[in-house]
Amino acid sequence: MLKDLLGVVLQRRSLVDGQVNAGEVITVHGADITARDNVDLAESGGKIGPLFEGLYQAGLIDAREYLQGGLSICGRRGGPGRPVGAGRDT
Repeated sequence: MLKDLLGVVLQRRSLVDGQVNAGEVITVHGADITARDNVDLAESGGKIGPLFEGLYQAGLIDAREYLQGGLSICGRRGGPGRPVGAGRDT
């Protein structure tokens, strides 16, 4: 999909810029993520989840910190534009 999008961008740019070769070959390489990486991430999540739950149950962290801990293992962060917990209500 990314390669197709870049091809369209290249073609359109070539219409207004004579130095751009619309026939240029585009090569896209994905990240080197292995099945082992996925297993390691799942194991980490399985270990960190109960840790944060214990901290929450003991009253050492609040619900927001508990949620942030769970999301951080997945690489997600809250921020000024989309703070943690700003998802839709279910």
